[in-house]
Amino acid sequence: MHLKTTLRFCLTFLLLIACDTLLRAQGPGNALKFDGLDDHVVCGTSNRGITNTITVEAWVKTTSAKYHWVVGKYDRYGGERGYHLIIKDGKAAFAGRDGSGLYRNSGYTPDLVNDGQWHHLAGISHDGAWQIYVDGILQNEFRSGYKSTDLTNSAPLALGKDYLADSENFIGMMDEVRIWKSALTKEEIRARMCSKLVNPAENVNLVAYYNLDNSGSSTVRDLSRLKLDGTFRNMSPTTAWVTSSAPVGDKSMSNYQTPDQNTSVAMHMQENGFSFHATDLNRTTQGYHIYYVEAKPNTTTGIADPAQVNSYFGIFQVGKPSANHAIQYFSQNALCRQSLYHRADNPTKQWNLLKTVPSTEPLRYENMASQAEFAYNTTGIATPRIQSSGHFCKGGKATLQINTTGEALWSTGEKTKTITV
Repeated sequence: MHLKTTLRFCLTFLLLIACDTLLRAQGPGNALKFDGLDDHVVCGTSNRGITNTITVEAWVKTTSAKYHWVVGKYDRYGGERGYHLIIKDGKAAFAGRDGSGLYRNSGYTPDLVNDGQWHHLAGISHDGAWQIYVDGILQNEFRSGYKSTDLTNSAPLALGKDYLADSENFIGMMDEVRIWKSALTKEEIRARMCSKLVNPAENVNLVAYYNLDNSGSSTVRDLSRLKLDGTFRNMSPTTAWVTSSAPVGDKSMSNYQTPDQNTSVAMHMQENGFSFHATDLNRTTQGYHIYYVEAKPNTTTGIADPAQVNSYFGIFQVGKPSANHAIQYFSQNALCRQSLYHRADNPTKQWNLLKTVPSTEPLRYENMASQAEFAYNTTGIATPRIQSSGHFCKGGKATLQINTTGEALWSTGEKTKTITV
């Protein structure tokens, strides 16, 4: 009996370790793809403790100009209360009814979010204000002055569906849906938007967290402490779950600047012996994010030594597209030569070699992409093969040959692959 108990404990412990490893982010993981016709996710009718204050966040990628809902729990009849994060004519807004009998709307964003790129949306209602953020920037707000806001209602919370109209379903991809019963500050939005949430069940204000990383079933897991999972409606697990390309990692940092064409800024992140520097950041761009993924990428095709790549970095640019900036990579474990690889995002199948330099030189790459990811390799000296006709004697000669794809450099200064000494 004691042996069975011990074995059961060990098995349970190993399973917990395995589950914890699986739940830890490996980049953005998966996302949900909506067809804009009838796809949606139902997440129950609970108000989740939300009364007069809320923040709704989601990463979205769409090219549609239709009027469609991203996330909403809204009832225009009955109590006339609720909220919805919406896109219309390619512009986002946060709107709803606060119990006053009037419809409130933050106002639509001046910037388009239907450009086929990922954008982080955050809608906030608090103290009579309705606000909409895009990529960490407050783009519009409406202040009603109404202090008795009540958002509670009996309508279902849904992802991608307006329950009051059949033609307003979301079309595109969605990732990292979060709902808070608090009003996040712009600093909190920026600090969290490009990284997975750590220990989400321990945050009492987080009342829904659909990171959309599970797949293979019609259940959408809620990682908040409430555990109110969602369920597919008119969606197939084989087509709805897709590899996400959102700029999300395990850790992130950001730098938002006041536009100034005459100066540039820099930021860097150091993790596990690697330093990733984003330098010469163009301040005509509103901000930058660096994110770090503490796991192997989902593919290592194109990387010379995949076994070395157990983590990678990415950069996400806010605002002006394709502004110039530079990437510099440093490793404490660099050997003779170091190589930098690049891909656009998580679903990209191939990493491309950008450059290889001696370990004494920094890896630097001029970049313009709004989003890009980078991985690193280092190589040591190859083992030389000795060719000799016999014993090594004073005055004799031997030929040394080294097999390397890079440049050979002997202590004599010669750079040939073979040398006679």
